[in-house]
Amino acid sequence: MIIDTIIFFLAFFLFLSSCIGYGLIFNNNHKLDDNINIFNNFFKGLLFIFCISFFYHLLIGNIFYLNLLILFSGIIFCYKKKKFLNLKLVLIICLFLFTGLLISKTHEDFSSYHYQHINELTDSYIKLGLSNLDFRYFYSTIFAYLQATFKNNFYDLNFSQIPIYCIYVSLVGYLYLNTKKNHNTLISIFFLLLLLLKFKRLSEFGYDYISQFLLIYIFIEYVYDQRQNKNFQRKIELILIYFFTILIKISNLYFIPFVIYGAVNQNFSIKKIIINKKLILVSLILFLIFILNSFLKTGCFYYLFKSTCLNKTKYNWVINYNEIESTKNLVKNWSRGFYHQKDQNKLSEDQYNKNFKWVKNWYKIHFITKILPYLVILFFLFFLIRLLIFKEADKNRKKNSLIYISLASTFFWFYLFPQFRFGFASISILIFLILEKFLNSKQNYNKRNLVYLITISIIFFNLSNFKRINDEFKRDDIYNFVNFPFHPNPKLNFSEEINNGIKINRSQNNPSFWRSCWNVEPMCVNHDKKIYLKKKKRFMFISKIE
Repeated sequence: MIIDTIIFFLAFFLFLSSCIGYGLIFNNNHKLDDNINIFNNFFKGLLFIFCISFFYHLLIGNIFYLNLLILFSGIIFCYKKKKFLNLKLVLIICLFLFTGLLISKTHEDFSSYHYQHINELTDSYIKLGLSNLDFRYFYSTIFAYLQATFKNNFYDLNFSQIPIYCIYVSLVGYLYLNTKKNHNTLISIFFLLLLLLKFKRLSEFGYDYISQFLLIYIFIEYVYDQRQNKNFQRKIELILIYFFTILIKISNLYFIPFVIYGAVNQNFSIKKIIINKKLILVSLILFLIFILNSFLKTGCFYYLFKSTCLNKTKYNWVINYNEIESTKNLVKNWSRGFYHQKDQNKLSEDQYNKNFKWVKNWYKIHFITKILPYLVILFFLFFLIRLLIFKEADKNRKKNSLIYISLASTFFWFYLFPQFRFGFASISILIFLILEKFLNSKQNYNKRNLVYLITISIIFFNLSNFKRINDEFKRDDIYNFVNFPFHPNPKLNFSEEINNGIKINRSQNNPSFWRSCWNVEPMCVNHDKKIYLKKKKRFMFISKIE
């Protein structure tokens, strides 16, 4: 147990360092100095290593030693610049936040289909029609290709959550360094304390939250920061990192008003954008990844539009588009609270979604229970900072235009998918900007009180996680912490079949858990319909017989 915990921590620290190393390649500025926030390199490097992981999966497959090569190449790049980088600080932050990575109870989607989605990408087959194994794979995150590179001969996929958690940790580190360097101080303190106090454990993140963390980073670094107006390179980074968040979670489209504002605000040149080779090249790579991922899983070049799909009568591995249409309606109705109406006042689907009639019910079942308590936390945190750290209001009002941009972004979220986890970044930014009108960031603040608040927050973070870990050891369900320090790998019920000479598993009902392909060797079918498989070299064609 102790050795596994040490190895787990080292893998966590080394991956974060590796991404920083890859970020140094992406960065044009090779003259590093003390004013550079090293965690900026993590976010750039994450984009770089993600692209490598996707094409590596397609061209080669999943090979343990090549996975290690990808990891250690970034580490080498990082340590070549170690005299410019405060890697001790990275190590300390990893130590302080390590308890949040130790989970037994995962978020429900992880055990129902996210884990197996990652697993299906690790057997070196290129699977056309992957969504015919489980229709939810068609909208599953592309980030899984990066996680799949963590499969190894000794710990299987026990390290697969590390990239997700590193996004959280790097955002915390980025915000901390901003406060230390007196840069964007108020907003950095606000979100730093919010992350430590509110978002304390990996099990509640999923892909919705990490994509929101990236949006917070984009806003502070590239939109709120006025240096953006003078540096075209930063506009490129803004566009590319935002595009990356779309790949992780398509719902991040609601944030586009901020991106447009950051990209065109002053010093804007369409000609520069058109002729910029780096922007064009990386954008094409990201677009190609998006198209290929959609095509491989569904047979549609963009699964949200039926017109982009191949003819299913000619290519039987193409997904039945009725499943996609049904899912789109399900997500819309679920996010608006359609399925949580009171029986006596229940409206039909058409009536419910007409003329914003859904708002009244959504307000009762989601805003009051989820969003309003969060708003209270935001107000309390802001005024706590105002009272203890910044004691003088600045009469100079600025960035008022950002409030209108934030309102537009929040409205898009509210109309399209008004669930807290899909839009808490925009909600948080809007509240901050409104409150900031009463107190703008000042260079002089009470550093001693800030140190006290951060220290208390870190202690609270760890005590909360120690208590959670202790409670998870006492669980008597499937999430008992028997696999410490890793997430559980329970033995569920499956049946084995031979399909065209290929062995497959099929999920079965479980007495104390939902039906799932969790923790079984690929390939696993998570429904009762017939499957037909056809293998041609590395290509596996998967058809569902309706």
